[in-house]
Amino acid sequence: MKIKMIKSPDRWVLCPICGNKTRTKIRPDTILENFPLFCPKCKQETQISAKDLNVAVIPQQIAESAGAVNGQDERRINAPPLTALPVSADG
Repeated sequence: MKIKMIKSPDRWVLCPICGNKTRTKIRPDTILENFPLFCPKCKQETQISAKDLNVAVIPQQIAESAGAVNGQDERRINAPPLTALPVSADG
């Protein structure tokens, strides 16, 4: 009995920094925009876009400005913590 191998069109996304496989798989109909790709080997996160099995790395400057547009304002993230004024017992 012969076993027939079916070739899958799915592809593993490779880390743009170290070149190893990530835990993300894409198909020909997958569309990603500003996707945070994490590599378990080099522990780095990279912003990517993908369409028709073509993956493009988004430069860090563009990714940071896109984060501010999406409601992740850098000023709020890096703001100093609020401190409460001491309350006196006299009132």
